[in-house]
Amino acid sequence: MTRHARRIVLGIAATAALLAGCASKPEAQAIGPLPSASHAPPSHTAIASPSKETASPSPSATVPPSEDQAGEVALQWQRVTEAPAISQLSDWPSKGQRTIREYKLKAHPGMKIVVYAWKENADNLYAALKTKTVVYDLGIIGKAAYGKAEDITVEDDVVAFRQKLVKVTGTLGASASLTRYLSIDQGVPKPVLAVDAGRASELDLDFDGVREIVATSGTPMKTYVYRWNEDRIERCDLNEALGAPSVSISPESAVVAEFSPDLVKLYWLEPSKMRQFAQYNAEEYRSDRFVTIPYDAGELQEIQEAVAQIDLATPYAPARGIATDYGIQSTVEKQAGTMQLSYPHFGIKQSKHDLRPGKGAQVRKTVKLAGGEASWIETAPGSGAWYLKRGDTYLSIMTAKPFSADQLLFVAASLVPASDIHPAKQKG
Repeated sequence: MTRHARRIVLGIAATAALLAGCASKPEAQAIGPLPSASHAPPSHTAIASPSKETASPSPSATVPPSEDQAGEVALQWQRVTEAPAISQLSDWPSKGQRTIREYKLKAHPGMKIVVYAWKENADNLYAALKTKTVVYDLGIIGKAAYGKAEDITVEDDVVAFRQKLVKVTGTLGASASLTRYLSIDQGVPKPVLAVDAGRASELDLDFDGVREIVATSGTPMKTYVYRWNEDRIERCDLNEALGAPSVSISPESAVVAEFSPDLVKLYWLEPSKMRQFAQYNAEEYRSDRFVTIPYDAGELQEIQEAVAQIDLATPYAPARGIATDYGIQSTVEKQAGTMQLSYPHFGIKQSKHDLRPGKGAQVRKTVKLAGGEASWIETAPGSGAWYLKRGDTYLSIMTAKPFSADQLLFVAASLVPASDIHPAKQKG
């Protein structure tokens, strides 16, 4: 059952260069108000096709990342100075309007989002928020050619920037979308952000417990991050910060920068910088047998049999590893009530009981992952492990090899219930 593991060396590139941020070009200024529906048919109002801001740079147009010797890249955030306008519609419904579809807001009883078009302007679709007494114009939400149910989505339970938001997304083209975020306070909508730089999602990229808004589009991929900073929204172009033709976000919320087929770097994002923690070639990173851990049916069965010995209801396993994490071994210490999964580069201990060390241990760092907090605790200088809890299961992730806490955090962020993992397909 044990398979041969190849070896690679993961390193943090050390380059002697100045820190480079993500200073924006003139066309990358704040989005500002997008065209809005007026009381009369907006015959001269149209939303532009994706601007230069959404275009993907070519490899020749980029420069290598300016990392310091610790593999860190500085970030500069640009303030988003204007929010899209929201106004009341006094003559709703108008004879010139045609309703396309309606979406009830479960989180706001009695309210609905109405997608409509003007009969005299067949180019665009508009959105309105309808309350029991007032209708508010939200502006253009997409192109009329994309009015099918699958082209428009409305979510009323989105959380970002420490706020509960309503999210309305429409389609502008084959690979272009427009998303409007708004808050509703005592029945009155307030504009928060409009994103036309790519498909928008809400992710906690810096593990501080607050979700940022991420917009990604194109091939190669272009990625912007929007954050709430004190009393304002700020934006950063990650491609420009890294000098990478393609930048995306991994399922573990790591920033993935692809510089060439031979160079893919992974970074963690912090408020003022990004930290590199791993490096691969593109084939290694995308392979389902390299970074992605290829479990076989026997290994998954072994995990279930091991946890049954300590009566652990829900065991967890990492979907992704540090390198060639082929083959695992499950061991049980019944007296201690623990089960350990040993991989070539790290180990994961699990129990119904708290695994954190006691006297003398030092908590060096705490992050908020999607499933809960994780703390890096050292029992001696330079000797530590991640300790976390998922549901009723306590876990620790450690290594005896020269891998960093940042690299092991990638493993921690990929943890899923072992029952959610399926055997990898065997290569013929």
